[in-house]
Amino acid sequence: MEGRLTRGRVVRILTENTSGHEELSEARKRRSIRQRVSALARKAETLASRGLLDSAARRLEEALEMDPSNSGVLLQLAGVRRSQGKLNEAIRLAATAVERSERDVDARQFLLQLYLEAGEYRRAIDCGKSLLKLSPRNLYARDIMGVAYLQLGQLDKALQMTNELIHLDPTDPSNHFKRAVLFQQKGDVARAIREFDRVVDLDPEADIAEEAREAISWLDTFQIRQIVGLAMEDAIFRTKLIRNAEEAAAERGFYLSGMGVATLRHLILEDLLDPSAEPEPPTYH
Repeated sequence: MEGRLTRGRVVRILTENTSGHEELSEARKRRSIRQRVSALARKAETLASRGLLDSAARRLEEALEMDPSNSGVLLQLAGVRRSQGKLNEAIRLAATAVERSERDVDARQFLLQLYLEAGEYRRAIDCGKSLLKLSPRNLYARDIMGVAYLQLGQLDKALQMTNELIHLDPTDPSNHFKRAVLFQQKGDVARAIREFDRVVDLDPEADIAEEAREAISWLDTFQIRQIVGLAMEDAIFRTKLIRNAEEAAAERGFYLSGMGVATLRHLILEDLLDPSAEPEPPTYH
């Protein structure tokens, strides 16, 4: 009969019920582990904030024993190891976190920063390239890669990264400052001064604007001394300077800021014929 409990049906019902109980038990166990791991992570954060790094690390290691694939805890422990000065261990943990969570942008950014701090510039660049595939407009990756290229002496590639930063965020004065410094290192004084001027224009009251003014002053003063030296030896050049200081200087490959040109004109009018004259640095406002 259809409603009769045969032996086979009883066995099947008991098996299904047992399976359901096991699944419920496993779910409860997983939830309990998650709660315990979260509690340990919170405790570790508190300990780390108080400078108790060893204790914080022990809590996080305990959490990883319960949940070895938890990328958040891996990164947290990597941060603690970094604070302890154990960069290699921090890198290993962060790299493992990236493997466990390949699309985690924050994890890759942290690993990128660790590579840079450890002086692993080529690995930083490779990590940055992977990050850009995942996050094409990522500013942080370009910033760190630019520093890594600079440390390797690859100025053109560092400049490429900075150009991309400016393309993505044209109003950030720090990006223009970086480009100015790179131009200066490449010996392109004209572009360096223009970029430093741009920094001042973007945020005149910022500390970085004052640094830009100082850089312009230094570049102007350095060039003016060279110009004055040439003028002392070359009467034709001296005559050209008197007629049009900016144009005459440009003919010799010099580029001065507006204040630099004004200072040069002042020297021409008052001090140029005095061999002992020393150009005073231009004053920038």
